[in-house]
Amino acid sequence: MKHKLLLIALAATLSACGGGGGDDSTTAASAQSAAPQPAPTVTVAGDMTKYAGTWTSVCMTQGQQTVRMSLVLTATQKSATGRMVADAYNQANCGGPSAQLSIPFNASFAEMSGNAEKLSVSDGFETGAMLATFSADGRSLTLVDGEDTFAFTKN
Repeated sequence: MKHKLLLIALAATLSACGGGGGDDSTTAASAQSAAPQPAPTVTVAGDMTKYAGTWTSVCMTQGQQTVRMSLVLTATQKSATGRMVADAYNQANCGGPSAQLSIPFNASFAEMSGNAEKLSVSDGFETGAMLATFSADGRSLTLVDGEDTFAFTKN
């Protein structure tokens, strides 16, 4: 799965060339009106329940386009399942219409690697390893896939 997340972002970026999608102002307005959620409790290593929820990356530049990725996951103590969604935009700062790519995302705890959890991750086509670390408050998640690092914030 080396560079898997980067490939997903790149594929979404390339699909954005055709436009599509809609105005994000409705989504932004509803996100602003949502009540803040309490910070999750960070649990012990190997307990996958801490991955549950929606995690969103910052807007990333990929060539002349921009991409924002989200992980939408449900979890049990043993596994996290859901989707990785990449929204690609032709405009800077993830603005304007977007094209979306969504793939399955399944992860289970493999072992500890220093202060990171080593996860076995599958996208439905291949399985590989990723390292995952959380901020002390459990609101930030960092995934490392080979040489690529992706930072997500809990919505």
